[in-house]
Amino acid sequence: MKPFPTISISQFCFCLLLLDFLFLTRMYALSNLVELILFLFFLLHPEMRKAGLRALRHPVVKILAATSGWFLLSSLWSESGLFEGLVDWVSWRKLFLVPIGVALLDSKKRVYLALGAFLSVCVFYLLLSIFALTQPSGELWSRNYGSIMQNDNVQGMAFCVSGLFLVVASVAHKNLSIFCRLGEFLIGACLLMWVVMVGESKSGYVAFFSGVSALCYCFILARGETFNLSIPRAAVVFATITAVVVLILGISPVALYQLTSGVQQIIEGTDCVNTAASSGSIRTVMWIHTLEIFIENFLFGTGAGGFEKAYIDIVASEGYPEGHWCGTATDDPHQQYLHIGSEYGLIGLLLYLGYLLSLWMLPISDPSIRCLRYHLLLTIILVGFFNGVFGGSVFGRIFALLTSVIISWSEIEKTGRRSLA
Repeated sequence: MKPFPTISISQFCFCLLLLDFLFLTRMYALSNLVELILFLFFLLHPEMRKAGLRALRHPVVKILAATSGWFLLSSLWSESGLFEGLVDWVSWRKLFLVPIGVALLDSKKRVYLALGAFLSVCVFYLLLSIFALTQPSGELWSRNYGSIMQNDNVQGMAFCVSGLFLVVASVAHKNLSIFCRLGEFLIGACLLMWVVMVGESKSGYVAFFSGVSALCYCFILARGETFNLSIPRAAVVFATITAVVVLILGISPVALYQLTSGVQQIIEGTDCVNTAASSGSIRTVMWIHTLEIFIENFLFGTGAGGFEKAYIDIVASEGYPEGHWCGTATDDPHQQYLHIGSEYGLIGLLLYLGYLLSLWMLPISDPSIRCLRYHLLLTIILVGFFNGVFGGSVFGRIFALLTSVIISWSEIEKTGRRSLA
């Protein structure tokens, strides 16, 4: 009788990481459970704890650890007290997924499996969204076809990131058969076209523009390191990409309207007392008050968990009419930089920006992973001006997990197969 096959602790934890990729969009309870088990293994098991500590030596992870450490330290002067500060720090637990992912993704095979899990989730929700669109109500599970994945912003950004990766991979990976490359291209194009032609997410449109910018950067500014194109060929590629984007936006029934209406709402928010509440006007009011908090707490911020109390104090001093929407309290101003700056001070903001910069500078030669890095970062940077994506529950997790993929790939290219455990 053959012995029952066994797996190592590293393989078991890697399976948990794959499950986190699969669960994080709609099955929150399962995702939280998987992450709790992962955290416990990396805290309590000697082999995994050693692997985690080695992952913390990576320069990018060091900056992330310093950022998380500063968030924790700021709880000492939180306006809401130490306990609320610690609760706020725990809400950033998604950041722990980066060193865990770096420790577990120690080979190209594991990186491919992790990317495959993410791409499979996106394609699965694309199919569900198409099915919902065919229904008379346009809904599935009581959700609109544009927000089946979790909400319209998460779905738009995830579809764009996965779609562009597949398109670039179909061009760059010439070792695959023509049928595989054609399949990658068509699936990626469908994901991108869904966002622009059907979706109604402004964040999704920004992610689309980020993808176009990432492509242009790879083809033009980084052509020698990415696709090795001559200047004339790179110029032709750039012109072609630009023409295609203009054409797509020109024929899209929703994109231009959504973008222009969003800008108009933001402008209207500057006179909030005489303006109706809308997504854009509410954001404008929150940004103005958050900027006031940042100025008042410039260096150290309100402390972890202290933002909401400071915001309530600010709006109370404005003298808004009783019950008016302008005076509504919030713990998320939907502006990543102002939020981090006001709650964790200039020091916290500089650490966050340093983390993004370190990811941008990471050496990567594979064209598809390289473009994924630029696209993901540009999306986080640009969408961060009107949404809290870095701290967001779902896309924050997607960003953390894909960040670990990018860092691991860079290390594998540099050193070959790693064994951090």
